Amino acid sequence: MNSAHSHHFIKSALALLLPLMLLMSLAFASLTMRDGQLDLSALSNYPLVGAHGIAVFGVFIVYYIIIKKTRSFINQLEQNNDETRVVLEEKDQQLKLEVYQHQQTNVELHKLRTQDPLTELYNQHHFEHLLTNEIARFRRYESEFSLLLIAIDNFDKVNRQYGSEFADFLIKKFADLIGKQLRESDVLTRYDRNHFAIIAPSTNLKDAVLFANRLCNHIEVKKLDYKSVELDVTLSIGVVSPDALKEVTTDNLTSVAEKALRAALEQGGNQTVEVNFKAS
Repeated sequence: MNSAHSHHFIKSALALLLPLMLLMSLAFASLTMRDGQLDLSALSNYPLVGAHGIAVFGVFIVYYIIIKKTRSFINQLEQNNDETRVVLEEKDQQLKLEVYQHQQTNVELHKLRTQDPLTELYNQHHFEHLLTNEIARFRRYESEFSLLLIAIDNFDKVNRQYGSEFADFLIKKFADLIGKQLRESDVLTRYDRNHFAIIAPSTNLKDAVLFANRLCNHIEVKKLDYKSVELDVTLSIGVVSPDALKEVTTDNLTSVAEKALRAALEQGGNQTVEVNFKAS
């Protein structure tokens, strides 16, 4: 019962009781008043009236006590309800905080499992998962896709000459430069130390090679400047596009892509080598 209901209950009780008290007062006065003076001895002539009046008065006292106790109980109940509401709200906020912290922990764990800490790209482990899904889609819907493996030319030489700090800068810079050339549907991952991989959905071999050549040309004209070191760096790219429906797997597709990439590096770098893969 809320405060409004309790007040309404008390007012209703008093509204019934006050007229009765008024009538009793008038009756009492008519029986005891003599010449403007109170004469209680007159009640002895009306024993039933006196007894009834005392009984009614007693009922009034009991009723008043009940109302007072009820109001006190209702007030205490409302106070307890308010305190309970505050406790529940605090518990609710605490639960929401714990859920949020749990979600954040899951996000961080997912990043650790799937993200390369240096470039913040997907790592090689997650690349294999994504490629497996793309191959499954290729088999089911015969949807074209291409795989591009990318290497930074002369990376080991640069690393020896300028150190690991510059090498890390180079990897991060290339991740950014390559990423800006991709479509929204393309997925760029870090394949290993100085290699990247691109999964390009809905892309045939011809279009993938055109894109790879544009990417090589785009990087070739860039000059990287780091702590007064200015360097021209180029890319080599191996491109693979499967056209078999059943035999293509993650392992043999990446193996052929790696062979294409090695061929590009052995031919002097800064170029693209393509393979139209047919598994035997």
